[in-house]
Amino acid sequence: MSLPPGARIDRPSPRRRREALAVLLGGQPGQVDRFLAYADATGLTLEGLWSVFDGDELLASVLAAPSPGRTATLFITSPRADADVSIVSALVDHAARHGRELDVTLVQALVEPGRPRDLAAFERGGMRLIAQLRSLERPRPRRGEIEVPPLPAGVTLETWRDDLSAETIGALDRSYVDTLDCPGLTGLRRGEDILAGHRASGRFDPSMWTVARAAGGPRAGRLVATCFLNPHPAAGSIELVYLGIDPDFRGKGLGRALLARALDAASRRSERRVSLAVDEANTPALSLYARFGFRGDTVRDALVRAVP
Repeated sequence: MSLPPGARIDRPSPRRRREALAVLLGGQPGQVDRFLAYADATGLTLEGLWSVFDGDELLASVLAAPSPGRTATLFITSPRADADVSIVSALVDHAARHGRELDVTLVQALVEPGRPRDLAAFERGGMRLIAQLRSLERPRPRRGEIEVPPLPAGVTLETWRDDLSAETIGALDRSYVDTLDCPGLTGLRRGEDILAGHRASGRFDPSMWTVARAAGGPRAGRLVATCFLNPHPAAGSIELVYLGIDPDFRGKGLGRALLARALDAASRRSERRVSLAVDEANTPALSLYARFGFRGDTVRDALVRAVP
């Protein structure tokens, strides 16, 4: 991870911001204008935009795009040759080390298939590969299509409310114990940040968030599972943002019951698809989703780095 002699990393001046974005986005006509319009519409800050300059020449750029939950996604100039990997990896490291300026505690990145130099740049920049995420989707069910099984004994369901936030954070924490879904994320973020991130994915609608509560036994009164759906109306899809279960309640059919109810709720909406992302190593979840008609071949590498 090194720069050419005399090269430096700096934020591009307002005069050169469009050039920095063009280098980042691949230089296709109209992309910069569309991106700037998107940034303006969504309030995306460009304070996380950094570039490598060699004299007056701009070589590469990185953008740390912050999101609720104190997380930022990194987008990079794709290295075109092996020699470019060191330049881009220096940018990745720099963006991560300056994450606190954006009130960010974790940076993440997703690498599309067939981009080994991108993956190398992120890893040499200090990011850690934590999972291969498979994207799955299925058509929105027709009403009455999904057979909803009974809940396991001793479990009741509630629609999420704001006053359940503290309990939900506790349930999320317990669902990460021995999880097969991105276990490398465990302990890297605060519970309140995780909950904020889930709320911000798509359009938050509490009526589509369900929590399960134990009605008896040693966990009586505790929330023991969560199932969150968020619509993305502009994309015509509904995302299964999170489905997590307390270790003591796994293997009892609770996940199947929650997913069936979620899909039944989705059948009453107008979006055309239901989508999700799952760790390729999480074979029980993959089997459950396949059982409910989810399919998909796209697998992306997920990388993270805690901000110092």
